[in-house]
Amino acid sequence: MIAREEKRSIITFEEEEHLYHYKGTKLSSVTSALKPYFPFDMEGQLYRSAYQVMFGKDEWKKIMAKTFKYDYKVDLDVMHEALEPMIDWDELLATRESIREEWRMSGVKGTEAHLIEENKLYAAGEFFNHRTKRMQPVIQKAKDYDNQSVALDYYEELEDGCYPELLVHTGWDAMQYVKDGEITDQDKYDEIMRDVLPGQSDIVCFETIGNERFVDIYDHKFMKREPKKYYNNKALPPLDKFKCRNDKIQKFECQLGTYMHSLVKMGFTPRHIDFIYYKDYNPEDKKIFKLNYRPDLIESILDDFNNRKQASSI
Repeated sequence: MIAREEKRSIITFEEEEHLYHYKGTKLSSVTSALKPYFPFDMEGQLYRSAYQVMFGKDEWKKIMAKTFKYDYKVDLDVMHEALEPMIDWDELLATRESIREEWRMSGVKGTEAHLIEENKLYAAGEFFNHRTKRMQPVIQKAKDYDNQSVALDYYEELEDGCYPELLVHTGWDAMQYVKDGEITDQDKYDEIMRDVLPGQSDIVCFETIGNERFVDIYDHKFMKREPKKYYNNKALPPLDKFKCRNDKIQKFECQLGTYMHSLVKMGFTPRHIDFIYYKDYNPEDKKIFKLNYRPDLIESILDDFNNRKQASSI
């Protein structure tokens, strides 16, 4: 779908561009905002993976121990110089590109698998909340885009149930300019919404118990290998003061935690955050990872992101 100027007060997402917009303004996403804190040397890892393929897993472990003293961050030039006599350079480059294509295709497979799970939910019409052990109705909102915000005031307008692929955002301050489903001050509302961080959560469940509206967030993660915690690999400031690791599990906690924080700020009570790991994209081979909602951590991320954004605009 081609991006176009949208007159309505909604955030839109176009899969083709993989971009969010609000009335023509491009928005950063929660995922992109987290990248600076979780650096990943893609080219370096491609070469290291290629070496491992060529030498074999067991031999590569021996080389890393003997030659590089288990320093997995060793400079690539140093690594190439030490290993060049032992390999065919053209074969190494070909192996590297083969792995790059494998990674690209894993993204394609992940997108396809997400769509399958979403359609399965809509077809079933109900969702078993594995944390509460209760069934909830699946709510399907009409959308004109690949995805879009579906309410002006999420707390008031979204009924209880399970929402697949719910677009959430950090524009909770804009809710003060919404009353009875109508915007009371369009300029102020737009000013806030043009500066929010949106994101899409695979499954969001709302449930009212007494006077509280609880929210659960569950996300699908399709990966070839199970994610692990790397305690010696630290996330960058300011996340280091929260003892955050630089690994996928920690990044997922920050990503889903930001979605949860946005909904909490809109009035909901936080309950559960999990991601469901599917081994090698197999929907039948899965494992649930329970995550923590850490509002102080999320506030620090959002403050730092806003400071970076203001500094870059000077």
